[in-house]
Amino acid sequence: MTARHGLATPAPDGQADAPATMSRRSDYVVARRRPVLAWAVVAAYFASVVAANWLIERFGVVPVGFGLSSSAGVLAVGPALVLRDGVHVLCGRTVALAALAVGAGVSYAIASPAVAMASAVAFTVGEFIDFAVFAWLAPRWTRAVLFGGIAGAVVDSVLFLSIAFGSLTMFPGQVLGKMYAVAAASAVIGVRRRRRRDR
Repeated sequence: MTARHGLATPAPDGQADAPATMSRRSDYVVARRRPVLAWAVVAAYFASVVAANWLIERFGVVPVGFGLSSSAGVLAVGPALVLRDGVHVLCGRTVALAALAVGAGVSYAIASPAVAMASAVAFTVGEFIDFAVFAWLAPRWTRAVLFGGIAGAVVDSVLFLSIAFGSLTMFPGQVLGKMYAVAAASAVIGVRRRRRRDR
């Protein structure tokens, strides 16, 4: 981690100096410096939870590419995984866990009765797995977002399909649909960090 204009910035992937290693076990809170951004990301996170349930109700099953299909909600679940990481970075672990809990309640409350429990359980466990992997790998941000997202997507998909339908037929499509946002976010972070390193 290096200091730039009085602000701490994380070390590039693969480079963990002493301060960066220490920050690995602490919150990465910048909400006090950027309150508008922090609240915007929190709001977007909750919006993605609402969108996931709305998409399922509105569109049901949709193609996600490569001949695979999935419930339409995955198009918002992927962004939710990335946005939860954003809440973690901007607001810290405590707020991230609180947002996760509120999101689980929202997911249960607005989901159709047929999938309410599946939606809430899958959301809670999947998001917590993403949280745990992200916290473990941070501040290696590219890896943290990518591998946390993969773990969260897999767990969320297995639980949702098993509880709601008793079948994993759509598992490949579920994971693929969620990974679009995760892969895109990881790529953007990686490019930005590489450019910063080359300056």
